[in-house]
Amino acid sequence: MKQTAIVMTDQQTLLLKVKSVLGKDCHVPTLNSLDEAWSLYESIPNSIGLVLIDIDLPGLHLKETVSRLHQISYTPEIIVISRKEASLKECREALKLGVFDYLKYPFADPELKACTDKAIYHSDTLRKLNRVVDENFLSSFAKRLELAHEIATQRRSHGQALSEEDLLAFFPIHGHNRDVMEEILTEFKSKSSTGSSKNPVVLAVDDEIGVRNRVEDFLLHRDYKPLLASTPSEALKLAKEHPEIDVLLLDIGLPEMSGIELLNELKKILPHTEAVMLTAYSELEKVRESFKGNAFDYVTKPFNSVDLGVTLSKALQRRYFNKVLAQDGASFFDKTISMKARLKILNDIAHKRLEENQPFFMEDIYAFLPELKRCELEPSKVVSKTKIQDGLLLFIDELFKKSVRTHS
Repeated sequence: MKQTAIVMTDQQTLLLKVKSVLGKDCHVPTLNSLDEAWSLYESIPNSIGLVLIDIDLPGLHLKETVSRLHQISYTPEIIVISRKEASLKECREALKLGVFDYLKYPFADPELKACTDKAIYHSDTLRKLNRVVDENFLSSFAKRLELAHEIATQRRSHGQALSEEDLLAFFPIHGHNRDVMEEILTEFKSKSSTGSSKNPVVLAVDDEIGVRNRVEDFLLHRDYKPLLASTPSEALKLAKEHPEIDVLLLDIGLPEMSGIELLNELKKILPHTEAVMLTAYSELEKVRESFKGNAFDYVTKPFNSVDLGVTLSKALQRRYFNKVLAQDGASFFDKTISMKARLKILNDIAHKRLEENQPFFMEDIYAFLPELKRCELEPSKVVSKTKIQDGLLLFIDELFKKSVRTHS
């Protein structure tokens, strides 16, 4: 079933552009006014995957618009579009309001497609989780954790930290979740504090020394730990030596092999590290290929410090949340999510990866079923497409039997 994309604009050329690019994947209705757009959004929020807002639309107040959209539903992602140079600053500020991304019009078709594909995929993932998890607490927890970590990252860049009062405002402790929440809050606070947290590690790969120097300066001034490489072979060596790497920052045009090829090789070593691609506008078509290799996002060169900062923050946010699910969340899953729900989510994720030709790892299974680690299969081992197609639940059943035999 196609999702709906709402375009809030009075510019027919912009609307037609969006329709021509998204028409095959989304239903893009023609709306004659903002009132029509609001009426549609309020009537079918669960069918809408994306909202594109023309920030230069007369009478539009962006902050109020984003707030109203989120009050109705958090699931659809929001992309803001700037037609004027003067409104770009407001676009960047909108990212702090929870907007997914922004675009400067006119834009190339591949740029629009890459940005909207990511937004719709993210919206679809949230929708699936909300649908299959039978405890409302997870959905609420995920959104609150995402927001709290984003604010913690911003505070850390200014030498501050979240207070205990801030954390309790995000995560009120009550009822049967008390023990789980106290444990996670303690861990979250230790990771978010400026004094005790590990500086996020970024591996940056670019063959231009000027770009590497600028990236290094950017990272050091924001409390990241930079690892720099000028060639793919250097990058692969560093990846093997530093399993703690959080984010990859890769130039698409590299010697020896392309940035996309390097991404595929690095993912074999660091399967759950997030990746951000550095690219020139002329290489945007290649960016789409990088998403098949599981890149998280891209930044155009020469990069803008605000764009790079927000992109890295979002990548770290997802990296941290995945860590919570995989590590700290073991007891959380045991107490909060039924086995039936866990198996349903895993099956959905596996088939989604299969559709997008992306690998599904044993580590993904361990994140939801930590007891299967007794099977002693490598976390980086890829689950074959045949096992997913023949029935992932049958494969998991085999793993449970193997774990019992191994420890009997």
